[in-house]
Amino acid sequence: MVDDCPDNHVYYWLEKSDEKPTQYHVTFFGSEATRAWVDVKFLRHFDERRRKTITNDQKLRKEHAIAMDQALQANSVDISIRRKKYCFAS
Repeated sequence: MVDDCPDNHVYYWLEKSDEKPTQYHVTFFGSEATRAWVDVKFLRHFDERRRKTITNDQKLRKEHAIAMDQALQANSVDISIRRKKYCFAS
């Protein structure tokens, strides 16, 4: 989920020569929430139909299921509620 960075309170990053964002600050769902700056070429819109995992590792499959459940819950509520519940900066 694109989210404000708690360090600088912005959710996108512009390089000096670019007019469009080059990175977005993202919160990752899962049993332990994490965050990172992610290059735009690695971002996709959330599609709840994409539930397939590409690993046989049971621990990773379980973590993916937890993250997908949280993402579905977050996607189903109003953005103000979603930000209060899932954002690092709030």
